[in-house]
Formats: sequence, structure tokens, C-alpha cells
Amino acid sequence: LGQESCGEPGSLRPELERLATEVVPAYASVDGSLTGALLGPLAEVPAVLAHRDLGSWNVAIDGDDFTVLDWESAARPSVPLWDTAYLLADAASAVDGPAAAERKVERIAEVFSGRHRLSGWTFERLRRAAAALGVPEDAIGPAVVTGWLHHGRSTAARAARAEHRTVTEGLMERVAARWLEDPALGPGWAPPT
Repeated sequence: LGQESCGEPGSLRPELERLATEVVPAYASVDGSLTGALLGPLAEVPAVLAHRDLGSWNVAIDGDDFTVLDWESAARPSVPLWDTAYLLADAASAVDGPAAAERKVERIAEVFSGRHRLSGWTFERLRRAAAALGVPEDAIGPAVVTGWLHHGRSTAARAARAEHRTVTEGLMERVAARWLEDPALGPGWAPPT
């Protein structure tokens, strides 16, 4: 979907403005000077159409075929890699079995900080997706981090629009908070080489 909907370099500007004015400032722990460092590498990254809720619960599989369901949160322009990181986080954190929300948050932190057995697998897939979409290596981290920050605010945004509650209600807020607290993650995160 990202490749089919990939826009021109710079087509992400409206979304970057939204992130700079509505999303990043909502996190008191993100120093204002980091906004430019976080969003700057994304300035020439092309926008994509993104599902924005691509967890395993929204994928129906029948043999070798699959369908992605529940497109109500889809948007363009969106930052490439958001869907990839979201789905990889859900899949890698579920491999060790079902978990309550707090354990799921810890597993996601383990995956992206390199402490999980599927961390390398996850980083390789992020890099492959980035290469396919023309996202430079130095923009992978900012793309993933802004995704978690966006998702952490999505519950509040849905509540403001009086939309229904979702499977991830509250979970993404916890992931975003945990991300910013963990020194191995944080706003400057990039996938280890």
C-alpha cells in the first residue's frame, strides 16, 4: 500500500505540521528543541496512505490470502513506516503468547530496544520497508518515533470526535509513555545496526 500510494518528496509537509503543532507538544518530556531533530529528517520523505491501526486484529487470513479490515483511521498524508512498525510491534510482542496490557507494552519496548529475540528480525523488516519506500536510513527512527507519539494521542483525538472505543484503547498511550521513559528508546531512537 505504501509503495502504491507513495507521493513526491516533500508531500508529507501537512502531516509534519500537524505533528509539530498538535502531537509532539503534547508530550512534556519531549524537549521543544527535539521537535526539529525529530521532524527534520522527514521533510523530504514522501507521504503515503496509511491504515493507522494495522494490528493483527485487523487482518483476516484465509490460507495464503489476507484482507486488512477497519479502515476508519486511514489517512493520507501519513508518515511511511507507521503501519510497518505498528504491525511488527504487535506481531513480535505476541510471539511469546498473550499478555495483559502492561506486559504487552514491556514486550514492545524489548523488541525496539534490541532486547527481544525478534529485535533483529523487526529491524531488518523496517529497513526493507524503508528502502522500498525511499525512506533514508536517518529517517527510519524519526518515522517510528512519530508513529508512537501519534498513536499515543489517538485515543484523545478519537474521544474529541466522539468515536467508539478500540482494541488498543489506552495501550498506545502506554507504549508512547514507555517509549519516552526508556533510555534505550526515547525521541532519538534509531534501529541498531
